[in-house]
Amino acid sequence: MAEPDISITILSDNHAAYGCEAEHGFALWIQVPGRNILFDTGCGPAFVHNADQLGIALNQVDDIVVSHGHYDPDLSKWRFESQVERSQS
Repeated sequence: MAEPDISITILSDNHAAYGCEAEHGFALWIQVPGRNILFDTGCGPAFVHNADQLGIALNQVDDIVVSHGHYDPDLSKWRFESQVERSQS
């Protein structure tokens, strides 16, 4: 049986690759056939910057998964929604 095509990219974490920003918080961009999933949204604007640096179009998201309910994913979700609205204008 063939393995499914899955791509997982870290958008936000305490450590960052060259050209990306690090911050407290965590965000993943998960691609499976036919779906783009944003898993958590970090703690600040780093995931938006990093997605841009990595060539990921956040406005192509199909689903957002928020793994827990306190301030960091709520604030970043608002930042994400604002960014997508600007990019679609």
